[in-house]
Amino acid sequence: MEDKDFQMPVPAGIMHMCERLHENGYDSYLVGGCVRDALLGIEPHDYDICTQAVPDKIIALFDDGLCKFYGKAFGTVCVHYADSEAEITTYRTESDYTDARHPGRVDFAQDVREDLARRDFTTNAIAYDPFTGLCDPYGGSDDLKNGVLRAVGDPAARFGEDALRILRGMRFYARFGLVPEPATDRAMREAAPNLARISVERVFTELCGMLRGKHAADVLAAYADILSVWIPEIGEIVEKGLWDKTARAVGAAEVSLQSRFSLMLYHLDAETAGVILRRLRSDTKLRETVCCMLRHKDDCPSTMAELRALRRTMGDARLQRLLHLRETIAATDPDADAAAVARFKALYVECVEKALCCTLAELAVGGRDALALGLRDTTIGIALNDALTEVIEDRIPNEKAALTAFLERYV
Repeated sequence: MEDKDFQMPVPAGIMHMCERLHENGYDSYLVGGCVRDALLGIEPHDYDICTQAVPDKIIALFDDGLCKFYGKAFGTVCVHYADSEAEITTYRTESDYTDARHPGRVDFAQDVREDLARRDFTTNAIAYDPFTGLCDPYGGSDDLKNGVLRAVGDPAARFGEDALRILRGMRFYARFGLVPEPATDRAMREAAPNLARISVERVFTELCGMLRGKHAADVLAAYADILSVWIPEIGEIVEKGLWDKTARAVGAAEVSLQSRFSLMLYHLDAETAGVILRRLRSDTKLRETVCCMLRHKDDCPSTMAELRALRRTMGDARLQRLLHLRETIAATDPDADAAAVARFKALYVECVEKALCCTLAELAVGGRDALALGLRDTTIGIALNDALTEVIEDRIPNEKAALTAFLERYV
């Protein structure tokens, strides 16, 4: 389908690249995510251009000074001009997939439709040339309007070529609300075992993108079977009948990986979560935060002393995240003790408003005061921690005179 009425805003630098190609007799189609986003009213941030010009011709048109790097094997040249950057790629076809991910053979083509035929989903197989308009041979723009995710051509063939497309489809569902149509959905599930052959780094990247999506809850609820290829422990949550609750909580949480991973794994223990995140090669901070949340997931302080002790143990940032998790669960699970969570929040707010001492940094005395009293290095930490306990338990006030008197016992 050609559509000359659609006008896509194009940055000046990108437009210059298109004009240079056009002036020299070549097509200049913008393709993929930038066109999809423009059709959805989202400002694109990355631009890809495809053309029948081969890499050497592209480099000659823009000269080496504008070409940042080359990917000649796949026909790609990255061009930088006037604060804009785009990957310009020769039309190509792909075949001979042998590892459920990469083509064994790449051939250059002469027509944009040949290039679009190799792409994953119709919504990504839309091209736009500023001089000739929209080229949409697979009806991707209609699928965008209707919220449908549809594989290009034969779904089984597309996912058989590249299993990572399954997770990409789930990410597009989570981000844009594009629901896989029946044939695409069926092919995704049938090809899911091949995800075990995909590199863990690519799997983790797609999983993170999916969890950040507005429709993450719908994706989790629908595709526990696919997620289980890399996270088989999910089966335990499903068997307990807790997966739907899990999906709802994830979808209702703040859009942060720490919170959403914590809620996705909430019904497992901290040790199991640590194993999963190591398997996925997550960063250390994410893993440690999630494990901390799960170690304390049953903590719901009902007194100020309990709240202050927990804040001392976790630190303020993690305590706030734990409170958020408990509030999210209380809002999405009718079986949760919402009153207890409300009490937790009220105590936290009161603690902050009154600036109550919960950590060593907030004590009215410190290491220098202890040294001045004559305490030895090995005793200072013990004495200050004991003093903090007394303050948290409200047995002594957080005042320098009272704390100094307390520390003198350790001299």
